[in-house]
Amino acid sequence: TANGQYGSGTVFKIDARGITSVLHVFDGITGGSPTAALTLAADGSLYGTTYAGGKQRFDTGIVYKIDPTGRFSVIHNFDFNTEGKTSSELVIGQDGSLYGTTFTYGTGVAVDPSTIFKITPSGQYRVVHRFNKSATEIPVGGLTVGPDGSLYGASQQGVLAKRGTVYKLTPEGQYKSIYQFNLAYKGYPNTGVTLGQDGSLYGTTSSGGVFGFGTVFRIGVDGSHTILHHFDGVNGAQPFGVIFGKDGKLYGTVSSLITN
Repeated sequence: TANGQYGSGTVFKIDARGITSVLHVFDGITGGSPTAALTLAADGSLYGTTYAGGKQRFDTGIVYKIDPTGRFSVIHNFDFNTEGKTSSELVIGQDGSLYGTTFTYGTGVAVDPSTIFKITPSGQYRVVHRFNKSATEIPVGGLTVGPDGSLYGASQQGVLAKRGTVYKLTPEGQYKSIYQFNLAYKGYPNTGVTLGQDGSLYGTTSSGGVFGFGTVFRIGVDGSHTILHHFDGVNGAQPFGVIFGKDGKLYGTVSSLITN
């Protein structure tokens, strides 16, 4: 959540009866503004990131671990100059490590490009990919792990179309652009992608489409792009990500509706 005792957010739990309790209150030093969802590990621990706070002078955020009893620990403090900031949730790779993305602002020589990073549960941190700094490529949202161990994600201001990219990073560290968006019609991705059982990648754009209010799209295994839904404002505008339900259907949210 945002706010809390120190105005920096909290981690909470809610039981089946709807009773809420606070597990941790962020104070700025131990992180602040936890904007990303939590990731559940096999041992029951929860891992997350914060957009702000931490010990670095740029107030760049942290990676943290918390157990169901509220025992909290910071396992990494981000350094803006060499690592950037993060607002993405973490995913657990096939090797048991946690993966996420960071972003930076500007192209000055003192600032490194945005990254994909790997961190072990004990806090060993390593950058596994640096995005194209000259093209100001910035990852959006978190990552998705494929059956082959590859990581899939999306970025804005892609290298070719200058608007957006869906990409793949193999376990060996090879980066590949799967699809490039153009702003005029197809919009650009505003969060990460979801992997379907058919091997296709599904996601949303916050603009583009027939009405300009965003789309739900599919990227096929052959790199083809299909718009599954055009938002018209009345049925929603500016969607933000999709997930698969047990019924095989996609579910998501929109940030606004247009009413007469």
